Amino acid sequence: MAKQTINIGASANDGSGDPLRNAFDKTNDNFNELYFALGGNSVTTLFDGSGNFDFPNKPHKISFYYATESALLAINASTYKGCLGYAQDTGYLYYSNSTEWVKLAKLTDVAGGGGGGSSSNTFSTIVVSGQNDVVADNTSDTLTLVAGSNITITTNDSSDTITIAAASPSSYSDGDVDTHLNTSAASASEVLSWNGSDYAWVSVGGGSGYTDGNVDTHLNTSTATTGQVLSWTGSDYDWVDPSAGSGSTTFAALTEIDTADLDVHDIGRQAATTLVVTANGTSAYRFDQYGTTDNPTVYAKAGTTIAFDLSAVSSHPFLIQTSGGSNYSTGLVHVATDGTVTTDTSAQGKTSGTLYWKVPASISGDYAYQCQNHGGMNGTLTIEAAAGGGGGGVSLSRVTEAETTASIADGATGNVAYANLGKSYALYTVQTDKEAWIRIYSDTASRTADASRNQGDDPPEGAGIIAEFVATSANTEFKVTPAVYGYVDDGETTIPVSITNNSGSTGTVTVTLTALKLET
Repeated sequence: MAKQTINIGASANDGSGDPLRNAFDKTNDNFNELYFALGGNSVTTLFDGSGNFDFPNKPHKISFYYATESALLAINASTYKGCLGYAQDTGYLYYSNSTEWVKLAKLTDVAGGGGGGSSSNTFSTIVVSGQNDVVADNTSDTLTLVAGSNITITTNDSSDTITIAAASPSSYSDGDVDTHLNTSAASASEVLSWNGSDYAWVSVGGGSGYTDGNVDTHLNTSTATTGQVLSWTGSDYDWVDPSAGSGSTTFAALTEIDTADLDVHDIGRQAATTLVVTANGTSAYRFDQYGTTDNPTVYAKAGTTIAFDLSAVSSHPFLIQTSGGSNYSTGLVHVATDGTVTTDTSAQGKTSGTLYWKVPASISGDYAYQCQNHGGMNGTLTIEAAAGGGGGGVSLSRVTEAETTASIADGATGNVAYANLGKSYALYTVQTDKEAWIRIYSDTASRTADASRNQGDDPPEGAGIIAEFVATSANTEFKVTPAVYGYVDDGETTIPVSITNNSGSTGTVTVTLTALKLET
């Protein structure tokens, strides 16, 4: 019987529902169906005394069905701990352990199941790299091993082992070689050749030897005239006039020159020494004999020749100047990489090749090297007199050195050190590119102690201050007359200097000192 539903009307006592008799008749029908379904007068208990589900003498028809595994796994396992579920799409039963739904294996999934023999596959999948997988078709499928060429397979049923080994090769007889090389098809004087797919025997020159005429034809002697020499064009022999030149036409192409890594500018002139010039960015020149020192003082002797290898200066045209900044061209010779020679003024400002300076015997003192494009790339060239005077005493030299602070704010102070003026010196000039307050000290400790003094305040006596200068305009040069003698304490190797930026804006400040070096 289908379930009987009582019509209760649209609202209370509206007269649209079932009459009382009809309503209770439906109620009785529903209760009767339950009554007889549960045993009639012998009532069936659905649960035992322990509260467990128990439907005696009747099949249990409780459904745990889910259409898909994903629908089952979406149920919260912790809420249904101990419950079962069946997924139609996988055909497997699952139970909840409160953490997850655990898939239960079928009997056919378990080796040795079913109480008798195994119902699982003897093997499942055999994978070999680069080959198709071998997959078991059923539980009784058999895997067969096949021995390939020169391979043997042996089995041992007592130890359950399979041995795969290389078969012993058969010997290769003379007859095998003859057959492989098709000697049966060969005739006298023929030679063995490969035709692209097999060996073949072919005749050379119709079977005759290689005659003088064959050589003449191969070397194109019919085109030769008296005095010509045989040459290879890259694809054939040719006869050429030796006066046309078949050897090297440039100095660099000579084998020995290439081996020695020489260029024509390397040996264009003889020099007492050759300095390889490089650039440290756009701030300084460096010379190989002076290591990594930026803008070092370079020394030379009057009457000798010094060479500057400019192969690596690129965009830094090299100039020789007087200490006053004027180009000095006397004795300059430049040899380009192609051997072109220029002299004097035309030799200035080069970025490759080698510049030779035949230092006049009549000069001495300080000169300068300068980059034509970058003002900070400069240094001193100190020329020792050709012959000493005064009974063979030491010739003193004038040295110019420029140092630049880091970028500092207006009113801030930067510290620099001068390494080329010597441990004692006579100060000649002080030049600054910006408004600045400049202090020169005898030692680093004195500079540190003086750091808090204000501009305009006199330092105490004996405070280690050699001299100080205040420049109120840019590009100011102070001529120190008479010269001030200065020194650095024992243990100091450079002259400590403090520079305060008074330019009104943030930037670097460059100060150049010129002095007579008295002590190295």
